[in-house]
Amino acid sequence: MNSHNQYKSAKEIVDKIRFSFDDKKIPIDESIDLKNILRGHLSNNGLLINSTVTPKLYKSVSNVSKKLSIKQGYIEAYIYPSSELQAISYAGASNRCIIKISSALVDLLNPQEIEFVIGHETGHFLLEHGSIKFNDEEASIEHFMQQRSQEISADRVGLIACGSSKTAIRALMKIISGLGDLHLRYDIRSYLDQLKNTNVNNSGSNGLSTHPPILIRSRALLWFDTSAYITLGKDHQSIKEQKNIDSKIDNDLENFVDGPVRELINEYKEDASFWKIISNVTEDGLFDKNEQEIVIKKFGKNKLEKVLNFFTGMNSDQAKMMSQERYTTSLKKLKRLIPYSYDKVKKEIEKEIDSIT
Repeated sequence: MNSHNQYKSAKEIVDKIRFSFDDKKIPIDESIDLKNILRGHLSNNGLLINSTVTPKLYKSVSNVSKKLSIKQGYIEAYIYPSSELQAISYAGASNRCIIKISSALVDLLNPQEIEFVIGHETGHFLLEHGSIKFNDEEASIEHFMQQRSQEISADRVGLIACGSSKTAIRALMKIISGLGDLHLRYDIRSYLDQLKNTNVNNSGSNGLSTHPPILIRSRALLWFDTSAYITLGKDHQSIKEQKNIDSKIDNDLENFVDGPVRELINEYKEDASFWKIISNVTEDGLFDKNEQEIVIKKFGKNKLEKVLNFFTGMNSDQAKMMSQERYTTSLKKLKRLIPYSYDKVKKEIEKEIDSIT
């Protein structure tokens, strides 16, 4: 198999284990010139992992390449000096996976745990999670939700790369605590008990985080580790089983991170639906009893009374114009909140409301 087909095959393999809710493509910043600017910067400010200078780390990179069916050399990893526990992968115009790993993270983890990190970052690359230009639209609530889903997908690739959920979760425990083997004992049951101290539906600042809490990521890895894909091999993958696992993970995300955010999105959707139905029923200049009953059935009597009060003193043309303006405004607000799925959601709203009016 030539290198291009091998790379394509690796992408197809990891795509099969993608977290179901990691379903939106965030645009890749094609302006990043990996071959020149990025590689030059990392070469000047870091250390390239290779077989002569960093043989143990090079072996870890080689092991990941083999487990993910990637040609040796497609993963280009650099170590940079930093006290932060961090690893980052880059995507752009090149099909080469370039990763930088902080020296503190390398010092903290053992070789197998490093393989989880390298596999995780390579997963972002293979799954085409992209490099983001932060502007007002992309830094939306939906952007953060999507990136949290991407982390679940990338963790699965990291699990395959290191070969053990115990290794993967131990790496995550070290990262969250900053503790090494001297002080840390692997007891996942005791660690996950910390979830009891987390308030359900109280996301706090987590709603604006690109990563889910490591507790949630650890439990997601344990669930995925029980799948037929892991226990029996990729030829035994069960789509139904994976959806069930993904549903449990999504429930965790909703309970411990995304609950208030999803509630806000639903409020915006309902507001758009409401003004869409009002816009439809006032299109002919009338708002008769049958049309009022449709509004009551969909949104309740209180909403009908509020909109009737809103129309007080307006003639039919004014009511029609104001309904359309309110609907347009509600769509603009919804688009700012969920720019990636906006078109799909708008079509769903229009289809539903048009069918009942």
